[in-house]
Amino acid sequence: MKEIAADILKEIANLPVVDAHEHLASEQQALGQPADIFTRILCHYTITNAIMSGLKNPERGTDVRGWLQDQNVPLDTRWKHFREAYAAIKDTGYVLSARRSVKELYGFDDITDDNYKTISDALQDDNKPGLYDRLLKQKCKVTNVINQGSWNDGRGGFASFVSWEFRMQELDAAQLAGFRERCRKMFDKDFQDPVELLRALLRRRKSEGMVGLKLIGPPSIDTISDEAALKIFSSTSIKDEEARDFGCWAGNKCIELAPEYGLVVAVHCGIIWCGGNFTTLDPKGMIPVIEKYNKTTFDLYHGGIPWVRDIAVMANQYSNIVLNMCWCHQISPYMTEHMINEWIDLVSTNRIIAFGGDNCFPEKTVGALMLARENIARALARRVDDGRMTFDRAIDTARAWFYQNPKRIYDI
Repeated sequence: MKEIAADILKEIANLPVVDAHEHLASEQQALGQPADIFTRILCHYTITNAIMSGLKNPERGTDVRGWLQDQNVPLDTRWKHFREAYAAIKDTGYVLSARRSVKELYGFDDITDDNYKTISDALQDDNKPGLYDRLLKQKCKVTNVINQGSWNDGRGGFASFVSWEFRMQELDAAQLAGFRERCRKMFDKDFQDPVELLRALLRRRKSEGMVGLKLIGPPSIDTISDEAALKIFSSTSIKDEEARDFGCWAGNKCIELAPEYGLVVAVHCGIIWCGGNFTTLDPKGMIPVIEKYNKTTFDLYHGGIPWVRDIAVMANQYSNIVLNMCWCHQISPYMTEHMINEWIDLVSTNRIIAFGGDNCFPEKTVGALMLARENIARALARRVDDGRMTFDRAIDTARAWFYQNPKRIYDI
């Protein structure tokens, strides 16, 4: 099977990629920030893992993440404080991704006392115009990035985004007033009909590159009527409770309108930042929403980890669900590799997306993509080795997952 996996991986490495989930800063923002191992490689969830292993604040009044990424603190001081925790977490998925980035970019198998400065110097040397094209387009073969939040980087069709702007369930009266004022200035119009306002905003964001709406877990679908929403919207004195009712209605209305504008509803499911109560993000909580808005396409993020079987059964039962492996390959490469064949058993291959780096800078995305390619090559090789899939079918499946499916689903 190792031989088959190696052959599949060789083919996958040449496939174009739609990176279906990132939090990337613009290149201009990236170039404006110094680069070293803690800002570009041992960052994000890697530091969180170190904190979970017992890494403490080095100075009172500072947080570990901020201190490790503080360029005013000498790099050797930061590394010496971090390296004991690094030894404890180096086999986790997050650090494997970091190590793969270092291997792919600079040829080192690991980050050590002997090379952390060399790697940091190389990262800073490479932090110059063209960074995103070199890493994403050329090295990773990424044709499109779907960013979380707007990204106005002058890149035309290369970067699209999904927006948090339409999650309005927690609005209070002041925030609702602020939202209306922003829209009034944006359109030079004082809308009297809230549905007209939402439609105008969806059209505007779509024209700016928005391809989807972003949710964090299931919204309440117990909303007021359109008539009640109009009454609140028309009032000259809105209470906080009324604003929350209106916001819940508005968020649901946007989910309902999404397919009319060719928009997907992307949903964070499962595991979240360490220390967060991820149980509220069980993907099964989305079932009432998925049933109510059955014409809307829901892209369920992160494999629903740890509910990887539940989310596959959901996709088996509801045709308006897409399963997205974004972030999965870093959370747990092993879990992700082994869930793939169960997904194939249950879900049509045209509703699975292979990859999203979920990173803030492109250096870490390099390693995350390497893990994704390897995971999928091994999983498909098992199927070929068992005689349940031909080699050519395996390559066609990988092409669909990495490129064709996200491109079609998000119309990019």
